[in-house]
Amino acid sequence: MASVQAAPYQFREQIQFLLGKTNVPTRAWTDVWRDGHDTGFMVAGAYKAELLGDLREAVNKAITEHRSLDEFRKDFDGIVQRHGWSYNGSRSWRTRVIFETNLRSSYQAGRYAQLTEPDFLKRNPYWRYVHSEHVLHPRPLHVSWSGKVVLASDPWWQSHYPPNGWGCKCTVYAENARSLARKGLTPGAAPDDGTEQRLVGARGDNPQTVMVPKGIDPGWDYAPGALRASQVRQQIEGRIADLPPKIGEQLQLDLGKLPPAPPPPLARPQSLPDYLSAGRQLLADLNAQGPVDAVSIRAALAEQRAVATEVKVPGRGEVAARIRAVSTWLPDDWTRASDKLGGLTATVSQRGRSGYQKLHDGGGKLLMSARAADDVYLHELVHRIQHALPGLDQLFIDLHRSRTAGDALRRLRDLQPWYGANEVTREDGYFNPYQGKEYRVGADGKGWPAEVLTMAMQALLGGNREMLAALLDKDAEMAHLTLAALWYF
Repeated sequence: MASVQAAPYQFREQIQFLLGKTNVPTRAWTDVWRDGHDTGFMVAGAYKAELLGDLREAVNKAITEHRSLDEFRKDFDGIVQRHGWSYNGSRSWRTRVIFETNLRSSYQAGRYAQLTEPDFLKRNPYWRYVHSEHVLHPRPLHVSWSGKVVLASDPWWQSHYPPNGWGCKCTVYAENARSLARKGLTPGAAPDDGTEQRLVGARGDNPQTVMVPKGIDPGWDYAPGALRASQVRQQIEGRIADLPPKIGEQLQLDLGKLPPAPPPPLARPQSLPDYLSAGRQLLADLNAQGPVDAVSIRAALAEQRAVATEVKVPGRGEVAARIRAVSTWLPDDWTRASDKLGGLTATVSQRGRSGYQKLHDGGGKLLMSARAADDVYLHELVHRIQHALPGLDQLFIDLHRSRTAGDALRRLRDLQPWYGANEVTREDGYFNPYQGKEYRVGADGKGWPAEVLTMAMQALLGGNREMLAALLDKDAEMAHLTLAALWYF
């Protein structure tokens, strides 16, 4: 096997990360855990300051001076002899672990600093996971992640940014829409492989069971360099107010050049009140950034979730093309769930009114009016989503039931004369009485309020300014639920 060489890896951000650590004496490798390695240099079992200092110097010299693993081993042998250090494991294994772990983690931390540089990140908002072909024993999940393109802001990267275990040689490349198109790649949702319990420190004095994502070695479920970036940012922010104006202004400029802290994970709300609360904050944040319209909502959503996958609709006609186009306004998880239902077709409606038909085989048919605008296309596609994600629809049903309890059904024709004689609604405080329409009303007087979700999505994302203004003005609660559903469901 060829000896590992530091030369291909060394660059400024990597060296800054490597030299910025503090020596931490330890007796076991579990003494410094996860992102503690961002700020602490440790070698398991090296608890004497002089010994640790010499090992640190040898590692730094090997990496900064482009030395090989064989050269590092010579320095290691001299340190062991000088300090009389009795370490665990073979010389070959131990030196490789020390050298390669520091080499690769510092490299990826430096890459993290480069990839999250604000201007660069704005131009390249996607990250592509790449598995190395030079691994003797590939990890199956690492191989399965290779080529996956996920938004850099996705919380998945907080636990899956490489290296993801001992000897892991995976890496990450930045991408944008143009570079992905050249490669024929499409952004998608982050893989969800679940978690598992693992026992660590079994041979030490303090064994413990930890929960880690599947495919990630215990202690490696973090992004090297992310904690350092966050700490530096906090330190500068804390100092600015106490400094003279000119110095403070300069520090503020420098702060803008630092990598941003990793975004907090999107914690999925657990109940209807949770969703309403989360949506209230989302709308407040959107209002603080400027006028709220469908374009700004779509852009903000794209910063949090992948929204580029087109729903599968065969055909080259205008109807199919427009359905595919509006489907990219919705989270990729939703469009993929739609595809799993079965075949979907789209055609021009002969009756002049748009609608969605669920077929017995699980597929569906979209019938679109020749005069339908994009927001109507979105409305009918969301009917398809209702069947694919019944839990999503249930949130809107629950809100409808709580708001209209005790309200009588009314004929829609009495409110808006163009509807059929058998169409009924619970008017409530909806921005449009059609939103409260119920289908298949049973003997108990209750039906399926199938338009609550579709009308809300149409108003919020469809681009119809009058509808959005009416929703925000008359029914902020519905806007809160719809935003939270888009962000979190």
